[in-house]
Amino acid sequence: MTRERDTERAVDVAIENSPNVARQFGVCPDIRELIQRLENRQAAVALIDVDPQPMTALSGVEPLVRKFPNTRFVVICRDPRPEVLDEAMQVGARRCVNKASLSADLPAVLKRLLQDVTTAGPEGSIVTVLSASGGSGCTTVAINLADELRLASGKESLLIDMDRFYGAAATYLGVQGNYGIVDLLAQRGTIDAQLVTTTALKSPQNLHVLLSPATVNFADPLPMPYDQIDVALTACRQAFGFTVIDAPRMPMDVAATLAQSSVLTMIVFELAVIDIRCARAMLTALVDLRVPRERILFVLNRYRKRGTMITFDEAQKALEGMAIRPLSNDFEGTLRSINLGQTLSQAAPRSDLRKDLRDLAAHVIAQGSQVARDGH
Repeated sequence: MTRERDTERAVDVAIENSPNVARQFGVCPDIRELIQRLENRQAAVALIDVDPQPMTALSGVEPLVRKFPNTRFVVICRDPRPEVLDEAMQVGARRCVNKASLSADLPAVLKRLLQDVTTAGPEGSIVTVLSASGGSGCTTVAINLADELRLASGKESLLIDMDRFYGAAATYLGVQGNYGIVDLLAQRGTIDAQLVTTTALKSPQNLHVLLSPATVNFADPLPMPYDQIDVALTACRQAFGFTVIDAPRMPMDVAATLAQSSVLTMIVFELAVIDIRCARAMLTALVDLRVPRERILFVLNRYRKRGTMITFDEAQKALEGMAIRPLSNDFEGTLRSINLGQTLSQAAPRSDLRKDLRDLAAHVIAQGSQVARDGH
């Protein structure tokens, strides 16, 4: 949709440079005609020129996104200021492309938007990682588990950092961005696999990351809206083979919602009285909130066989005999990994901790297969 001949010609050139995109496209002068076209013939992608008044024009895009959920909307404008980019994302546009580089940038945008238009049904697995106490190593476990799942399965992994106040995953992986999980959950339009993949960043370690609000704005992190969490998780399953959610300091009702969508929910703790008491209370709360007990796993981090006041057997007894997966205490390898901004598979590939995490990933994969067979 545009009234500018130069913009129309730039789109034509871009499509010529997109070999996998059909050459047929129509041009509409206004919203009314665009609606008529979309009602008569479904389009995979619609480009909307929002100049000369971007903010006013974007207010008309949101109803289109809701009316035509199977169409990907791309905004094009001459001056994509931050406020325009933010509003475009909020109303449900998939990308905002600068007219100055339209012919060069649009082919890649079209390729990405069209590559999984036909994706149907949830396929991937979700794992939620909860923390029994601050400093238990929940984030380190979540990051390296996502990495091991990627390596073991050959499928892409998504890490969601839902820690509103610290956002340590981004610092660990060396990524920074202006959008994250809050922007996805606050989306007023359709939340689908494409929106997830375009909102997530890809780290140097080949992990996809949805940033914490603390990473986007540490001084004043936005509150986490949870109304569309189920829809967002479905989109994550469609977009990625595995989604690992780092969810420390999470309200129990929200933790239960995450757990109900997960093939496995891990409660990370250490051999300390306060951790064990909190872990047991979390187990009781999750089960009371209808999370299947067999999908809850205790993960004992920084485990040492000797020199502890509380033994492994005592912890297991206190936790109602539930299965506990110990992770070896490897201060040197973990510190090296964090300081270098690398996963353990890169920084300490032969460490005992890395081996334990690799075994944990294999357990997750087997659990996901079991859940799929059971049809839950």
